Amino acid sequence: MDSSGTTNFYDSIWKALPPAFLLALVRLIMPEAQSPLRPWRTELTLLPNLKVDGTFLVEIAQEIFLIHLEYQNRRDPTMPDRMRRYAVQLELLYFQQTGIMITVVPIVIWAVSRTTVDPKYERSFHGKLMAYQGYEEIHLTNLDWHQLDPVLLVLAPYLRDIPLEEYIPIGVQLFEGSPPEHRVELLAAFMALGERKFANFDEVRAAILAQVRQTMDEIWEALEQSQFGVALLEKGMKEGRQKGQQEGRQEGRQEGRQEGRQEGIGEGMARGLRDAMRVFWQRHFGQMPTDIAERLQQMNSDELLAALDVLADSPTEAEARAAVFPAP
Repeated sequence: MDSSGTTNFYDSIWKALPPAFLLALVRLIMPEAQSPLRPWRTELTLLPNLKVDGTFLVEIAQEIFLIHLEYQNRRDPTMPDRMRRYAVQLELLYFQQTGIMITVVPIVIWAVSRTTVDPKYERSFHGKLMAYQGYEEIHLTNLDWHQLDPVLLVLAPYLRDIPLEEYIPIGVQLFEGSPPEHRVELLAAFMALGERKFANFDEVRAAILAQVRQTMDEIWEALEQSQFGVALLEKGMKEGRQKGQQEGRQEGRQEGRQEGRQEGIGEGMARGLRDAMRVFWQRHFGQMPTDIAERLQQMNSDELLAALDVLADSPTEAEARAAVFPAP
């Protein structure tokens, strides 16, 4: 959690969602944007230890634009300078590859409830403006879910002042309003985010599944066949599900399949949490010390998740170490 008591949600669970979702997101800023939204050079590392979250080409009025989406689940006072450098380097990289100067449209998607930094970079010298770079912003906590494109209702857990009971009609509306080929994976992302916000989400999830006539087995199977890949935590959970299903199929019994799945989920989740810890530690402090790495191998999923929650909120190294080695 951050200092205000607000849970930090990891952005990885929806940054890899289908193009239909990303297009709807872009259209909050550029309503005239039309399909297709074409991914371009994903997972670029343009700054040390920082990867671009998503870059896409879109045509508007016969002109091609390069959309840069950057997802933020915590406040970052360096964002204006980061976005300026991202935009300059993306423009240069595209020119080097194509010989064409393209307009880069930077968009920051904030999943924080507090005030964020002014969305512009300025540098002056002797009273003259020498450099300027602005960027667009989407504040998820300020969106009105009643007015959103149904596809974007997957973001409901990020939004403000939505009571738990409202999540049932939101989930049903999301499912019914999404493109048929993406309904199940978008609904799964919505429920996964809801589980992170509400400890008692089980009844809501069951009610949604009953109304849309889907089962959790169908959710898992649809995800395994889609490109709704997920990094860190979600990657580990997916590996666990796949292992569990494989063990179940080998035994040829539903009972064996369920037991294998649960065991695999536990192992996969712990693996994903350790990967997440390493990424966050390196991002904040550099090389992970040997004693920390060894301790991670001894921690269970609950301990790892508690430590990861601390690391996600920009702690000091002493605070991060205390989360890994809590006082008895």
